[in-house]
Amino acid sequence: MPDIYPSKVASMVKDDYPYWINFGDFPNSIIIGNADSVDTTSAHFDQAIRVVYDSATGYDLSRYYMVFDTSGITETPLSATLKLYGKSGTASNIIAIKMNTNTLGSISTDFDASDWSQTNVIDSQAQEASYSAEYTGAWSTSGYNQIALNATALSDMVSLSTFRIAIVNYTYDRQTLANIDPSYAPPDGTNVVTGFYSLAAASAANRPVISYTTAGGETPAAGGIIVERTLGSSGRGFSTNSISSPASGGRVVGNGFKTNGF
Repeated sequence: MPDIYPSKVASMVKDDYPYWINFGDFPNSIIIGNADSVDTTSAHFDQAIRVVYDSATGYDLSRYYMVFDTSGITETPLSATLKLYGKSGTASNIIAIKMNTNTLGSISTDFDASDWSQTNVIDSQAQEASYSAEYTGAWSTSGYNQIALNATALSDMVSLSTFRIAIVNYTYDRQTLANIDPSYAPPDGTNVVTGFYSLAAASAANRPVISYTTAGGETPAAGGIIVERTLGSSGRGFSTNSISSPASGGRVVGNGFKTNGF
C-alpha cells in the first residue's frame, strides 16, 4: 500500500470575530476573508481544528490545510485513507474537504493567509465538495485516526497533480460552507477542539499521510512472488505486462513468474 506525505501544510486561525457569517459585513465574519495567523512549521497543533464562541469575546475558528504531490499516481486508487496522529483535544468532529485550484499553497509554495477562504466555493461549483464523510469515531491521541477518502477524492488524486485538502469542523464550519447558511453558527459556550501532529513531527510515524491502494498491487518483497493479472489476452495463461520487477534475490522467467532460485 503506497503512502504519500504532504509537501506543505498550514494551521490557520481567526480569533475574536463578532460575526460567524454576516453577508452585510464580510470583514467581521470569521468564516470568510483571510486568516489572522498561519503556522507552517510547528511539529503539532493542540488546537488544529477549533470552534469557540463566547458572547463576550466573539468567535474563534481554526482549520488545517495540506497539499500532496499526486503526479505519480497514474490510475484511480481503489481506496485511500488519510491518517492523522492525534495529539490532544477530542471534541471536534471533523471532515476533509476540497480546496480551490487557485489556492496559493502548492507543492513548492507555502499556504498564504488568503487561502483561508479557498474552501468556500469550489471553483465554479455552487458549494464546497467533501473528500470524506464526517469523522465520528473516538479521537485517539496515541495513534493514527483514519479517515476514509471518498470517490471524489479518489478521482482527484489521479486527475490532479496537486491534491489539496482542508480539515475543518463538521458541525459548524463545514455545514455553514456547504449550505451557505448562518444558522449553523455555534451557540454561546461552544468550545470544541481536535489536535494532531503535523508535517514537522520529529518522527515520520506521527506525520499526516495518505495510504492508498491501486489495482496494480504492490512491489513484492525479496524473493517473493506477485502476479497482478492472471489471464493473458486470449484468456489463458498469465499476462506479464503488469508484473513488477522483482526485488533483490528474485528473477523473471519466461512464464512471467518471479522466482527465488527455483
